Amino acid sequence: MRVTFWGAAQTVTGSMHHIEAAGKRFLLDCGLYQGRRRDAFERNSHFPFPVSSIDGVILSHAHIDHSGNLPTLVHNGYSGPIYTTPATIDLCRPMLADSAFLQQKDVEFCNRRREYRRSKGLDDHECDPLYLPEDAEKVNPLFCPVPLGQTKEVAPGFRYRTYEAGHMLGATSMVIEADGVRLAFSGDVGRKHLPILRDPITPDPVDYLIMESTYGDRFHKPVANVASKLAEVVNRTARRGGKIIVPCFAVGRTQQLVMILHQLMDAQEIPSIPIFVDSPLAVNVTEVFRKHPECYDEQTQKFLDDGDDPFGFPGCVISGTSTNRRRSITCMVRSLSCPPPACAKADVFCITCEITSRILAIPSSSPDSRPNSHWAARSSTATAKSLSSASPCHSALKSSRLTN
Repeated sequence: MRVTFWGAAQTVTGSMHHIEAAGKRFLLDCGLYQGRRRDAFERNSHFPFPVSSIDGVILSHAHIDHSGNLPTLVHNGYSGPIYTTPATIDLCRPMLADSAFLQQKDVEFCNRRREYRRSKGLDDHECDPLYLPEDAEKVNPLFCPVPLGQTKEVAPGFRYRTYEAGHMLGATSMVIEADGVRLAFSGDVGRKHLPILRDPITPDPVDYLIMESTYGDRFHKPVANVASKLAEVVNRTARRGGKIIVPCFAVGRTQQLVMILHQLMDAQEIPSIPIFVDSPLAVNVTEVFRKHPECYDEQTQKFLDDGDDPFGFPGCVISGTSTNRRRSITCMVRSLSCPPPACAKADVFCITCEITSRILAIPSSSPDSRPNSHWAARSSTATAKSLSSASPCHSALKSSRLTN
């Protein structure tokens, strides 16, 4: 067995490991390298091996830094199987399509900026998308579902078994057996006691281990503190009649946050307030979550046993269509624009996954703000800073701090 590390080595994106064994060549993951625009394009568009030499791809999970360069691989002629779990397949479809869409938008921005730079004699380099939506669509027929926990022989003398990784829906660690060697690949390993997902399972003993260790040099805070910390922020904001905006990843974090809010409202630990989830991708991903209850932990499974939906409840508006998005954004902006009554409860909780794609201008209602001033939130970080500093009546909570 021969292993070559083509990605996620000395960096944390672009996971791609090349396994040669039993006379075959397989890739473990085919992730998108994320860095400076030109460097990333060159690295992602050119594979360091003949694409025609690859016999198969084994995919650990759907995150773009592990799956995002599959469309480029297919565009360059790959037509072999891509083995992964059913939940990962269903997540990859909207996520790869979204990746292609974002690349097109980034190219449009880059080329508009290029016109300005050319006028200053600074730049004459035209940007091109790494791949197009049709390239992402061509990946879908190549997926081969392998249920979690099963052993799959992908070639004579080459087989692998998957284990629950606890990282995201459908994510796996795996043990490969070939040429008399047992090799484990961790993928991304999650933490115990996370909402929705089952805890990670330690694979059986192996000879060698490939482990990606983004957070290997630090300890996480106890997960048990997440719900109480969230309840504290919501109640504190509610007492002063504020609003809460949460920049949140569309995949995984949004679903976890909605479920925790659901639990807190059911337990009457926070007031019942409208919740807006503003992201078409989050809507599609949430439907995938609903489709795969086999991935749930016992707590989430209990919601289903009680006839409840962990990802939707009265007062939660998930705005996937353009009409619903306009309605929810209008409601949110109007609410943020009006001074709340002194003793009113919080009346907006917005989970936004796409605030970086637009400028949200909100008139300030702070009594000590300057006349005619506005908050212009150009990114999730800017939103958190501007909302927390501009007015005592508004709070912004970064969900990554709750769950990391």
